[in-house]
Amino acid sequence: MDELESKCSEIVLRVATEKGIAIQNVAPNMKLIQEIGLKSMDLARIIALLEGEFHVDPFAELVPITSIRTVSDLANAYQQAIDATE
Repeated sequence: MDELESKCSEIVLRVATEKGIAIQNVAPNMKLIQEIGLKSMDLARIIALLEGEFHVDPFAELVPITSIRTVSDLANAYQQAIDATE
């Protein structure tokens, strides 16, 4: 797992824990809604935290938010946005 995926997993785990979801770790291929049990408001919080961390918004123009299903999808979206700013 690379650093970006690791940070995304960490933030997803933090939000899930705050929400009271009993989960010990988050793998890159885990589905955010179906497996972890997050809701759309939880995803909005995760995205806000990730934008604060990486200072980019991949969903403004690059990636449709509806394409995000897994932690890897999140990491890939942020990688695209970071790459676009370089």
